[in-house]
Amino acid sequence: MKSLFMLLIGAGMGTALGMMFAPRSGEETRNNVANAVNEGIDYGKQKTQEWGQKAGQQARKIASDVRDQVSDATQEGTRQYREAKSS
Repeated sequence: MKSLFMLLIGAGMGTALGMMFAPRSGEETRNNVANAVNEGIDYGKQKTQEWGQKAGQQARKIASDVRDQVSDATQEGTRQYREAKSS
């Protein structure tokens, strides 16, 4: 998240400096700025989607691991109960 924030700050600063020193017309500069902003937004959306997918994968793995541990503990508890009951 910090990287995305820093990217957006850098893009904003670069855009501002580019507008100040660019030898282009106002309309051309505005179009360039709009394109840069749209590219930044697209990049942010892509990264957010990637991070969401990774988080989902990690959550599913953790849930699976916990399920396995609970199942193992339940089986062991049942085994010990039956062993104690038969003694």
